[in-house]
Amino acid sequence: MAYVANLFGQTVSVLNTSSNTVVATIPVGYGPFDVAVHPNGSKVYVSNDGDSIINIIDAVSNTAIGSINIGSSSLCLTISPDGTKLYVAKYTDNEIDVINTSNNSIIASIPVGAVPYGISLTPDGTRLLVTNSGDNTVSIINTITNTVINTIPVGNTPQGIGKFISTFPTINTTLSETPANNFEAFVYPNPSDGEFNLKFPEENIEYFITNILGQEVIRSNSNLKTTAKIQLVEKGMYILHMLTSKGLRIEKIVIK
Repeated sequence: MAYVANLFGQTVSVLNTSSNTVVATIPVGYGPFDVAVHPNGSKVYVSNDGDSIINIIDAVSNTAIGSINIGSSSLCLTISPDGTKLYVAKYTDNEIDVINTSNNSIIASIPVGAVPYGISLTPDGTRLLVTNSGDNTVSIINTITNTVINTIPVGNTPQGIGKFISTFPTINTTLSETPANNFEAFVYPNPSDGEFNLKFPEENIEYFITNILGQEVIRSNSNLKTTAKIQLVEKGMYILHMLTSKGLRIEKIVIK
């Protein structure tokens, strides 16, 4: 079986990989983002970008059997090789939660870099690698002590690691060709509850905003002045693209 998190559907689809058919659709939380299957195949854990819970699915009956309240939104998650620990990336809190799967309690919260996104365990489970898309680093965690033992600078906006997709293709390509390094733009507050103020050093800046799937959600008009106000409703992370006289400028914005 394969489990698919349907971000805007509030469901998880269960695929029979032998027949290539959907055999079940399971209601979960708001904005399901990632799934992790217990090594023994008995349970499936689902992170939710839009709320503060991790859903637990019984893989035999394909029903939601419980949830874990982690206090804020989450993106990627992974489970230890022995199935005793679940690791959850909480991007609004800049930390990784460690959950004891026997009683579903949080046993550690590990501070990492800004906006942790992708996470992956080494095969022996002793090291957890975390991409921090907000400060362009990877944190390496010792899972025995639950501490960060190294931080590695990487490229712009790292997201996936190991089994995950890495970056937004359109953003990565444009940044390498037309960076606007000297363009001073201000987005505040960020993160916010949904309302952002924009301030530009020049007029007639065009901008558009995409969600984490690359889908456009807002586009500016052509007569934009040096200030603007934008409002978004759905919680999560978005990408602000600003087309300037010096090229393209990219900023991450987060609704908490």
